[in-house]
Amino acid sequence: MRELRNYGGQVLDAVEKGESMTITRDGRPVAHLSPVPKANISAAALLQAFKNTPRIDGELLRSELSEILDLEID
Repeated sequence: MRELRNYGGQVLDAVEKGESMTITRDGRPVAHLSPVPKANISAAALLQAFKNTPRIDGELLRSELSEILDLEID
């Protein structure tokens, strides 16, 4: 508890970077401090982000992989 009071900013910086901590009072655990999960990106946002990505020619990809890896891909 004392460290949280005296070094609150540093404790929160560590939690923000992914650390979890147990807060104790007189050596007894009373709380758990952990990072908030990052928000998931929506399907609409993903589509928007990748809307200008060029299309992949599947046949060309197979052909190039087969040539590079010296394999026959069916």
